[in-house]
Amino acid sequence: MESFKRRHPQYKNKHEHTDMSLRTSYWSPILEISLAYDYIANCEPKYTQILVNEIINSLPAGSLYFGGLIQGVD
Repeated sequence: MESFKRRHPQYKNKHEHTDMSLRTSYWSPILEISLAYDYIANCEPKYTQILVNEIINSLPAGSLYFGGLIQGVD
Protein backbone atom coordinates (compact mmCIF):
# COMPACT_ATOMS: atom_id res chain seq x y z
CA MET A 1 0.00 0.00 0.00
CA GLU A 2 2.83 2.39 0.75
CA SER A 3 4.11 1.97 -2.79
CA PHE A 4 0.74 3.09 -4.15
CA LYS A 5 0.56 5.99 -1.72
CA ARG A 6 3.98 7.24 -2.83
CA ARG A 7 2.98 7.16 -6.51
CA HIS A 8 -0.76 7.90 -6.61
CA PRO A 9 -1.71 11.44 -7.69
CA GLN A 10 -4.31 11.59 -4.89
CA TYR A 11 -1.54 12.12 -2.34
CA LYS A 12 0.29 14.88 -4.25
CA ASN A 13 3.79 13.98 -3.18
CA LYS A 14 6.10 16.78 -4.28
CA HIS A 15 9.28 14.74 -4.13
CA GLU A 16 8.06 11.56 -5.79
CA HIS A 17 6.93 10.70 -9.30
CA THR A 18 3.14 10.49 -9.56
CA ASP A 19 1.94 7.65 -11.75
CA MET A 20 -1.14 8.76 -13.68
CA SER A 21 -1.85 5.15 -14.67
CA LEU A 22 -2.97 4.63 -11.05
CA ARG A 23 -5.84 7.10 -11.52
CA THR A 24 -8.48 4.45 -12.20
CA SER A 25 -12.14 3.83 -11.47
CA TYR A 26 -11.16 1.04 -9.07
CA TRP A 27 -8.70 3.04 -6.94
CA SER A 28 -11.27 3.88 -4.24
CA PRO A 29 -12.32 0.25 -3.63
CA ILE A 30 -8.67 -0.83 -3.54
CA LEU A 31 -7.86 1.90 -1.03
CA GLU A 32 -10.86 1.00 1.18
CA ILE A 33 -10.00 -2.71 1.14
CA SER A 34 -6.34 -2.01 1.93
CA LEU A 35 -7.22 0.29 4.82
CA ALA A 36 -9.71 -2.24 6.20
CA TYR A 37 -7.14 -5.04 5.92
CA ASP A 38 -4.50 -2.93 7.64
CA TYR A 39 -6.89 -2.14 10.47
CA ILE A 40 -7.95 -5.77 10.94
CA ALA A 41 -4.40 -7.11 10.68
CA ASN A 42 -3.16 -4.72 13.35
CA CYS A 43 -6.02 -4.78 15.84
CA GLU A 44 -6.68 -7.09 18.77
CA PRO A 45 -7.53 -10.65 17.65
CA LYS A 46 -10.84 -10.64 19.56
CA TYR A 47 -12.07 -7.81 17.31
CA THR A 48 -11.01 -9.69 14.20
CA GLN A 49 -13.02 -12.68 15.43
CA ILE A 50 -16.07 -10.47 16.01
CA LEU A 51 -15.79 -9.19 12.43
CA VAL A 52 -15.42 -12.70 11.02
CA ASN A 53 -18.45 -13.88 13.01
CA GLU A 54 -20.53 -10.95 11.71
CA ILE A 55 -19.55 -11.67 8.11
CA ILE A 56 -20.38 -15.37 8.44
CA ASN A 57 -23.66 -14.64 10.22
CA SER A 58 -24.69 -12.18 7.48
CA LEU A 59 -24.71 -14.93 4.85
CA PRO A 60 -28.15 -16.40 4.22
CA ALA A 61 -28.57 -20.12 4.94
CA GLY A 62 -27.62 -22.21 1.92
CA SER A 63 -25.29 -19.56 0.48
CA LEU A 64 -21.96 -20.36 -1.08
CA TYR A 65 -19.10 -18.12 0.00
CA PHE A 66 -16.11 -17.78 -2.29
CA GLY A 67 -13.14 -16.28 -0.48
CA GLY A 68 -9.44 -16.09 -0.86
CA LEU A 69 -6.48 -13.90 -0.27
CA ILE A 70 -4.21 -11.72 -2.30
CA GLN A 71 -0.50 -12.17 -1.78
CA GLY A 72 2.41 -9.99 -2.78
CA VAL A 73 0.60 -6.64 -2.57
CA ASP A 74 2.34 -3.73 -0.82
